[in-house]
Amino acid sequence: MEQLGLGPDAVLARNSALIYGRTTGFGQNGPLSDRAGHDITYLAYLGVLHAIGEEGGRPVPPLNLVADYGGGAVMLVAGRTGRPCLSVRAPAGAR
Repeated sequence: MEQLGLGPDAVLARNSALIYGRTTGFGQNGPLSDRAGHDITYLAYLGVLHAIGEEGGRPVPPLNLVADYGGGAVMLVAGRTGRPCLSVRAPAGAR
């Protein structure tokens, strides 16, 4: 973002009321920190990918909305506020 002139210093100089957040695929430290993070990778690691598609068939790659946008945004907001922003419960009988 800095190369585009949109890093935190430049953006906050124009509007100090903004909240500037960054996320990384697998964090800044740890065994996967040097790898790119992608929606389909997160879903596979979480075991969710098997549930997308027809039963008994191969997984169908979803739009990149589930983990990238959904999970990434939730983690960014929770990290900023210091508390979870939603609560999820599985319905009765869910596998």
